[in-house]
Amino acid sequence: MSSTRHAEPGSPLRPERWASSPKYKEGMPLPGHLVAKRCAAVQMDAADKELIWFVQYRSWQDGLPALAAQLLAIAGGRVGTRSMRELGAEPGRIYTADEVRRIRKELPVSEREHFLLRGEFSELEEREMDQLNDPGLIGYRDDEAAREITELTALSAARTDSYPAEDFVRLCLSAANVELPEYLKQLCCDPAVQMDTADPWYFAGLVDALRAERDRWMRAAQQDRAETTNGERIRETLAYLEQAPCLPNEGRPMALCYGGSGWGKSFEARAACQERPGRRRYFAVPPGNEDKPFYLELNKSLGCLQNVHEKAGELKLRSELALDGGDITLVVDDSHRLWPQSNLRDNMPKRVEWFMKLAERGVPICFIAGQQFFDSQGLAEARMHWNSLQLENRLRHVVDLAPPTAEDIRCVAGALFPGADAVALDAVVSIAALSLCPLATVGSIAQRATHEAGTGRIPGPEHVAAGITYALGSNKALAKAVASRRGKTKRRVENTTPPGFRDAPADTPRELRDPGVTEDLAGMIAATGSRTSNPSRHLAHVVTVPG
Repeated sequence: MSSTRHAEPGSPLRPERWASSPKYKEGMPLPGHLVAKRCAAVQMDAADKELIWFVQYRSWQDGLPALAAQLLAIAGGRVGTRSMRELGAEPGRIYTADEVRRIRKELPVSEREHFLLRGEFSELEEREMDQLNDPGLIGYRDDEAAREITELTALSAARTDSYPAEDFVRLCLSAANVELPEYLKQLCCDPAVQMDTADPWYFAGLVDALRAERDRWMRAAQQDRAETTNGERIRETLAYLEQAPCLPNEGRPMALCYGGSGWGKSFEARAACQERPGRRRYFAVPPGNEDKPFYLELNKSLGCLQNVHEKAGELKLRSELALDGGDITLVVDDSHRLWPQSNLRDNMPKRVEWFMKLAERGVPICFIAGQQFFDSQGLAEARMHWNSLQLENRLRHVVDLAPPTAEDIRCVAGALFPGADAVALDAVVSIAALSLCPLATVGSIAQRATHEAGTGRIPGPEHVAAGITYALGSNKALAKAVASRRGKTKRRVENTTPPGFRDAPADTPRELRDPGVTEDLAGMIAATGSRTSNPSRHLAHVVTVPG
């Protein structure tokens, strides 16, 4: 039988020959669907579940060995057995014979013989003593047996009555460096491990150290965050979803936060998820109607295995298993892409229906969308006669995000330009306030200023000025390119959606700032009826070529 694991001697090298290398197995991330199964099998409170999901999240971010090293770095004083923590293990501490016996009971059997006291024998020495004291011993003369017994007795009598704490700490640190990553896997996947008794013998404060590391991660995520109005509204929405009860036969409510392009929705959604990595997961819907890329990206967000050779149905099932317990709040960005992105008359909004089914099963879901969400919903009604009342009955919390205020822009600019003076910040705010995408413009200025300053340097006033000049020139070139398309537009499809809930976002940022370009904008919008599709906000560098 042929084998792809081996190659004939002298055959040409092929990259796939190393596909089964053990290096690929080191620090293997924890599959989300298995962690969800462990959380469902054991009765735990919400805080313990969030802690387990935090470990699972970190296993996909930087690996369990890195997390173990971080725990040992910030909580090295907690390394040791329970008795060592109670008695103290500070440098210079000497354990008495009774304390050594107490600590020794908590060590593995194989490690206890490293700390024998005066008058004690190891297991091997005891067996040898029993043999030497046997009258029927063959091959030993009485004088030889007596000499061996005397030597073993002298060896036992020469042992110490105490041990320094450093010897026990060194043993625990050595075991933690080797065994801690594997034990973190066991903590997250083995239902037999109870959180109240989950500490291994060498790390009595492991669960406390994990909570401290999670708190440190959350503080670091909040440290440089800009307090914007839309960000606070998104966080309030997520907090409501996480506290809302899961009613029988109804499931959980769904939430929708919608607003214009360049208002900071995606940035705030990512930041909110980073602040609670064990509870919230960010998922940006990829473009297109293909199911396989959609579920591959979702599995990546949930920390599930991503096998490109699997079918879409298998990937879908794995993501459902990870979400079924309701322990994860799923933040779905660019959710206007959930609607069918083609003109097929039988292309039903199956992705929207699937998320509605997840909500019925108790999964907290928050949609982050542009204002074109409602236009796409109206097209689904008009073309497929889809019943939108099903979705609207589930959307119990809808938030209409507002354009960033001058204070919001200043907060973001202050976070991106630490130490900048008031004059530079005022200039950035003034330029961004006139832009169609204010916060995106601030980010563009920051990127250019950082580029001008060079790697590892904080941008100064001259670099901020260069960034502003660059942003002004880019916006001017973009405006010229957009103006050249006027008169070369397609006919816009009439929006046949009934008045009411979906007609709320009537004006786009471009229409609000310059009503005179409304007719020209209509020609730039695709036949999907989208009002705010604005790919120009991603064009950070536009150059007009002369000639």
